[in-house]
Amino acid sequence: YKWPFHASIAEYQRSRQVAMSDKPLRVVSVLQSATEILCFIGGADLLVGRSHDDNFPAEILHLPAVTSQLTSFTTAVEVDRQISTAVSPGQPLYSLDESMLGSLR
Repeated sequence: YKWPFHASIAEYQRSRQVAMSDKPLRVVSVLQSATEILCFIGGADLLVGRSHDDNFPAEILHLPAVTSQLTSFTTAVEVDRQISTAVSPGQPLYSLDESMLGSLR
């Protein structure tokens, strides 16, 4: 889709009206930068979950973390060993708590 350069943002938004569900929008962010951007633009109240790494802004810290890392930080050498051991057979480095994700409201 090419942006209509002749239109203002408001005109563009009006032309792209989307029917919204009556259900409230729920967002779970598993990427730190996405969480920060959403909060920066005023969407923190949409968040119902976050990643284990999300720690900013402070207003989201009460939200449950739906991810966890499968490695532990000790030394750089040990982390490298843990990651190499995990990825060589195709093991994930992170886990997603699917039951928690499904229960968030």
